[in-house]
Amino acid sequence: MKLLGRHKEASWLAPLALIAALLPIQLRPQPQFPPPLDVRVVADAEGASVAVPNSLRGVALTWGSWGGGAYLEMTHSPQSLRKAGAPIDRLNFEGSLMERIYPQIAGDETLWDGASAFSHGHDANSEIEALLAHDGADVYLGNGGNFGIVPNLRRAGLPAAMLSAGEKNWDKTIFAATRVANAVLGRSDFAETIISRYMAAFERLADDLRPSTLTSLPRALLITASTRDPTLLRVLTVRNSGQIYLPPAGLRNATEGFIDRAADAERILATDPDIIFTHKGREVARGQTVQEFKDDPRWRGLRAVQENRVYQMVGLCCAVMIGLDFNPIRTRWMAEIAHPDRLGQKVRHLLRDHFVDAYGYRLSDEQIDGYLKMQVNRETLGYERFAGGVFTDLEEDSR
Repeated sequence: MKLLGRHKEASWLAPLALIAALLPIQLRPQPQFPPPLDVRVVADAEGASVAVPNSLRGVALTWGSWGGGAYLEMTHSPQSLRKAGAPIDRLNFEGSLMERIYPQIAGDETLWDGASAFSHGHDANSEIEALLAHDGADVYLGNGGNFGIVPNLRRAGLPAAMLSAGEKNWDKTIFAATRVANAVLGRSDFAETIISRYMAAFERLADDLRPSTLTSLPRALLITASTRDPTLLRVLTVRNSGQIYLPPAGLRNATEGFIDRAADAERILATDPDIIFTHKGREVARGQTVQEFKDDPRWRGLRAVQENRVYQMVGLCCAVMIGLDFNPIRTRWMAEIAHPDRLGQKVRHLLRDHFVDAYGYRLSDEQIDGYLKMQVNRETLGYERFAGGVFTDLEEDSR
């Protein structure tokens, strides 16, 4: 009985002992850092004022800020990067086109966090400590998906800027991020140069396509489906930011009226689109290939399947890049598929010329074939217009 009583007493005291052990951790004061003296003020994407040291040494990317590839796409400034991301960011960066343009980034161990850094379970102080481990950063960049780390950095007295403000229009999102990142570097004019080049590419497409004179617009469906998991169905709806690139390509969104991305097979069949773009890549590993989609019994009755107008989407580089380089070219690619009689065969040339002009980097024919998914798309209707080199499917070149 005495032993039983002691056992009950010990079980009653155990939670209190645990609380006592955790109390020092919970009550640990947040570190405070004095503000820099010689600063200039930059407005971030949410309109908050950020004090940036005039003698800026570099920037660190917080968890959820798209990673080093996106930063380099926005700034072309590898020398200013002091922290490039978490392990998942490094995994996505390795083998990507950005690694080939900036090979020094992937191999620099000081730029990447260890396996335990920036996990969902870390408290704010641990996140701040992980950031501070990267010496030489004066400003910290994040966005709306970084689970509150930017406000915590600010409470600690550290300069932190939001790159995005939850815009539904993806162009507005990437423009705001580009402007903030370059304003921190004191190069606002460079941001406007990149944005102007981006907008000019869409203007050239409009001049070639003349969308206002099109008598009919093919209905397009952008979908991720799975053979192994039939419940996995994701579509691009009118509420997704990416749908804004369909009208410039002379296309209508076949999912008009859909409320969210999740869909069932019956609703997909009811859309009966003219053209289907499938999405399969590193970030959607379970997605069907073109052939798997066409072989799926659920889709055999679709007009696009019967007419061989199912294409694997190119340029969805969300894991590394945010679209400043690829969005205009991908939109041109969709337009050439939808309206081959209106447009010349320019996609391969645009790809090569853009990266030479923007980065001084020349894509090989094999890299362009990889980006255009020549191996998986080559048998689809009209895809011979995109041929140029050896048909190799380098998945990493589309990231």
